[in-house]
Amino acid sequence: MTDQTIEVWGIAAMAKTQEAPFKAHCTGDCGKISMAGAIDDALTGGLFVCCEATCPYEQKTLPNYGTTNSFGQSHVVHLRILKP
Repeated sequence: MTDQTIEVWGIAAMAKTQEAPFKAHCTGDCGKISMAGAIDDALTGGLFVCCEATCPYEQKTLPNYGTTNSFGQSHVVHLRILKP
């Protein structure tokens, strides 16, 4: 177990305003999204995980949106809002 905080960014791919930029960039131009790394979130309909701290398609980030556990380690989740 590590004391290092692991940060990830959640993308609300099913949200109406995020679906098109998600398809164009996260699974298109960039392609670094983790389709296997889904986070259950009732507010957004679920989040896909991005481990990239810097995103050229990001409009804004809502820091400390929540936490999740993966591989026995806690992760801080920031909600990434993509540009339309």
